[in-house]
Amino acid sequence: MISLERKSYIGDFKIFWDGERMIINEIEYPNRLVEAIINNKLVIFAGAGVSMGKPTNLPSFKALSKQISQLTTESKRENEPDEQYLGRVKNLGHDVHQKVCNTLNESNLQPNKYHDILIGLFNEGKIRIVTTNYDLMFEKALEQKGRETKVYSYPALPYGNEFKGIIHLHGEVNDSSNIVLTDSDFGKSYMYYGNVTSFLRALFESEYVVLFVGYSYNDIVMKYFTRALPDLSGEKRYIFSNEEQVEENKSLGLTPIIYKKDDYDQLYNSLARLSSLVIRDDYKWNLRIIDIAGEIPNKLNDEFNYEVKEIFNNIHYTNKFFSLIKDKDWAEYLFDMGYFDDVFMKNELDDFSYKKIEWLSKNIIKEELELFIKFCYEKNFVLNKILQNEIASCICDFKDEFDKIKILMNLIDFKDIHFIHLKDLLRICYEHTPKLDFLASKIISTSLEFDFKKDSYISQDRLKIKFNYDNYEINTLWEQYSLFDNKYYINILNDISNRIHSLERFVEIGISADNFIFSSFYKDEKEYINEHDIFMFILAKLLLGMEDDQKNYWFKKYISSKISILVRSSLFVLRQISDMSNNEKLNVLSDENIKILDIEFKEELFMLYMDIFPKLTDNDKKIFLNNLMKEEKLNENFTDESYFYQKYNLLVWLDRFDQNNKDIEKYKNEVLNKYSYFKPRENPQKSIGPITTSWGDGPLPYSESEIIDNLEELFCELLYYSGDGFNTAERYTLINTLEDICVAKTEFRDRLVDLLIIKGEFENDLWKSVINSLKKSDISENELIEVFEKIFIQPLIRINSLEFSSVIYSNLKSRDNVSDNLADYLFEKIKLLWPHSTSFENDTIDYFNKALNSSKGNIALSMIHLIDISTKNKDKRILENRFKSFLEKMINEETYNDALVVILGNASFFYSLDRSWCEDNILVNYNSDDKKLLNIAWNGFIYQSYLYPEFAIIMEPKFHNAIKNITTFCDKDLRKEILKRYISLMVNISTDPINDYVSNIFTKETLDEVIKIFYFELSRYIESLDKTVRNEIFDKWILQFISNRTRSLPVLLTDPEKNLILKLLLEFPDRIDSLNEIFIRLDDSFRVDQDTLNYLFYIIEITKDNSDMINRILLIITNQMKRNTKEMISGYIQTGIRDLYEKIKNNGTDTENLERNMKFLNIN
Repeated sequence: MISLERKSYIGDFKIFWDGERMIINEIEYPNRLVEAIINNKLVIFAGAGVSMGKPTNLPSFKALSKQISQLTTESKRENEPDEQYLGRVKNLGHDVHQKVCNTLNESNLQPNKYHDILIGLFNEGKIRIVTTNYDLMFEKALEQKGRETKVYSYPALPYGNEFKGIIHLHGEVNDSSNIVLTDSDFGKSYMYYGNVTSFLRALFESEYVVLFVGYSYNDIVMKYFTRALPDLSGEKRYIFSNEEQVEENKSLGLTPIIYKKDDYDQLYNSLARLSSLVIRDDYKWNLRIIDIAGEIPNKLNDEFNYEVKEIFNNIHYTNKFFSLIKDKDWAEYLFDMGYFDDVFMKNELDDFSYKKIEWLSKNIIKEELELFIKFCYEKNFVLNKILQNEIASCICDFKDEFDKIKILMNLIDFKDIHFIHLKDLLRICYEHTPKLDFLASKIISTSLEFDFKKDSYISQDRLKIKFNYDNYEINTLWEQYSLFDNKYYINILNDISNRIHSLERFVEIGISADNFIFSSFYKDEKEYINEHDIFMFILAKLLLGMEDDQKNYWFKKYISSKISILVRSSLFVLRQISDMSNNEKLNVLSDENIKILDIEFKEELFMLYMDIFPKLTDNDKKIFLNNLMKEEKLNENFTDESYFYQKYNLLVWLDRFDQNNKDIEKYKNEVLNKYSYFKPRENPQKSIGPITTSWGDGPLPYSESEIIDNLEELFCELLYYSGDGFNTAERYTLINTLEDICVAKTEFRDRLVDLLIIKGEFENDLWKSVINSLKKSDISENELIEVFEKIFIQPLIRINSLEFSSVIYSNLKSRDNVSDNLADYLFEKIKLLWPHSTSFENDTIDYFNKALNSSKGNIALSMIHLIDISTKNKDKRILENRFKSFLEKMINEETYNDALVVILGNASFFYSLDRSWCEDNILVNYNSDDKKLLNIAWNGFIYQSYLYPEFAIIMEPKFHNAIKNITTFCDKDLRKEILKRYISLMVNISTDPINDYVSNIFTKETLDEVIKIFYFELSRYIESLDKTVRNEIFDKWILQFISNRTRSLPVLLTDPEKNLILKLLLEFPDRIDSLNEIFIRLDDSFRVDQDTLNYLFYIIEITKDNSDMINRILLIITNQMKRNTKEMISGYIQTGIRDLYEKIKNNGTDTENLERNMKFLNIN
């Protein structure tokens, strides 16, 4: 921060700035106010004092009241408030409103410098002035400067939280009937719900910062402001005040900015200087940046410091600035002023930081390394990750400058370096071997580091090992490092063991963590599938590559460890130690209480035994085998069977390397006598149980032909068969297999039915095979009825209602022709089945899909087909009474059921058969207050009904109601489908879409998702039209719709919707001349979505017809990019814009303005 004593003198003014406030000509401006001016978030409230200066010379409200008294000869009473006096005079028959307007509307009236200075606080197109003055001096001042803005006047006020222009809060002189003048006028406009109060409340609750100018504490308007808005906060509300009125203004909730009493030149000249400092367009800033970059930086000049700060508040200015400065003076200035602080911290960086790092790399790290080291020293060598990666990139550019390479290598933490850079750094190390071998070893240690992450797939109290680099990256770095000498292998291993030791910490506090138990030192390279595998491979290479004395050190250090992987590494090394005898190695295991079949170290032990056992004396072999057979289970988790299986496989393993050993053969036979089904494993040394599990299903114990030929013999087995899913198939596989046989062989089906009935097995699930086969069997109607007569009995109906309903539905749906006989027969079965039917219990799927998976839903679907078949067979479009009666029974069940979604959803079908019945029983539910019933009805509608013209007219009001209450529908897809059909109605049957439809969609409660769907579906519809019809619909209502939306009618326009409008406009390239006002309104500050850019870059086809439209839209987009002063434009976006520009330019489009924007944005 700059010392308060330091001042710089610019012209006649003393300028002071310390980052918290700016003092100009002894007037102190809070930083929040200054930032609001810069960021176009300022609103000026201009009172009578602004228009009282020369040459305007208009009176204050009090003086105006006095002039009226002279004109009317009506005297003002003592202590009578001015507005009350004017109200009394009006009530006496005087047209005080017109008299006031006549007084203030002289033709030669001119604005004063105060008007000009206040206008100067706003960038072009960003004016926000609210005035309680009736005069038009602000408008005249703007006109004289060749500037334009929107003007609003009471009572037609805009939204207070989103407006631009001049607001005459109390009306203006050209509309005398609407000026707020008398006590009655003030009372009406400042009521709680009055126009003025509503505007002010929205404004004061918004993000804007308000500055009151030309008001004093005693002004009448301040009294009304306070009454209307008692909760005014001084945090964002400022007022110019002399010292005498400071406390009074604070009591109004305003923060005073103090100036000398009656010294208006001090106030306005200070404001003018503030404006000249902070309000500059891009052209002026570009010129000033060039000047600043050419100067010697001066920390003692507050105005200079302020301007540099503003450069670093705009990414485009920052980019320009860094392209011009190069020397170390600027580096030291920026460092001392704190502009590089962010790159020397472990925090997330923004686009400004990236530009700083890029500049430091190019101009300081490469050219002034000593200065950069000084910076690092002063920041305690804390470097941001991005800066470290840039340093790594610089190292590769130094080639043979070893001293610089070594210095920079020691500045970075390899854990923060990207794999690509690590690879390059290893190459650099190898080029300078052995000098940089130690650093190379640290790189490899880094590549093998891992962290512990909570494993949400298993439980909340288990940690999973997560490597910092992936399989390919670790392997690639190791291949490079394998070229180095093994001198530092032990260092790498110690780094690894330190990390592994953190496992012990978790074990001690009772948290389970991965411990490499399923990772192998001996896995074939072809089997590497994850980081664990490559880690173990490299760990093995490091262990094997150590010197002999280091192997001894490692073995002794970790053989007693509590951590499994370290013990395993010790056993792995034990095989390689040559100065220990085989018996000594076995004794070590015994001393460390490691059992022969210790499953935790199985693979390492088996491999050790492979080396040791063949070389033992015959007596030692006998002792070893005897100990093996006597060894008891490790713990109670092992069964006798599983532990003997482990012993059996160790015997098989030893037999491979010591053939003809009779003791091994003897013990193997002993085990097999007890467990004759044991089979030797192909890889007994692997750490895996006696049964290898896998995903999928095992085989059935008998083939289809065996089942067919021996059904009677196998029947009892089939009744109670249960497979494990691994060695043998699960039961559902048997059920499916039997179903397939029943479909292919009706004779088999009949045999199975007879057996089930004879044995009385009515509750066995083999019945599902029989019943479900009737869905697929190509059998005649008579045969179907014959089978039904045999099996459609209790308790089968009760137990298998879903299967029976599914068979009925399938046959009605799939048969080309259904006779009245079969239809009537199945209708009777449906009525019998209904009392036993059920709904689908799972609520995770939508209502219609639940119906497809339940007996009630299938019965309802069957009824639709039955009714349709009946009408076609009889050639009459009627709904028979017998069907009505049953349908009403289904609808009127006390509880919700899955039939409802089918029956209610077929509204269009039933309306075509019987309008009156449909309206009374079906359509009434589309206006239900029961939210669940409403969701059920509409869910069924979108799947099953269609909007033919006559029915569409009936449904239109129901759609209006659904859209007004769209949030009632829980499912996003359902909302989307309802809205799609609503748009179809809007464009096909409505004569006034804006009033009839749009007003229902665009409300304060409307979800953003609904707005997005609306534009998407509208665009899809428009795309389906030819050019002529497209333009007709545009002229009919779309132009007015877009115009309304860009004026925030009927609700506030949001940034996402502006993006949607841009995409919609691309559908109307022929109407670009009609869109000028819309483009002006759209070309306001908003964030361009990535979707909008992608649509332009990849979706839209550039033609000669739409090039002008794309040019105009690109101009809006690049304007937004210019206004976005915080983010760089990515290379991908620059390329996309450049490609579009070239295409439209080649099509003959005038791109001069677009080129100007592109030049400013460095898109070239």
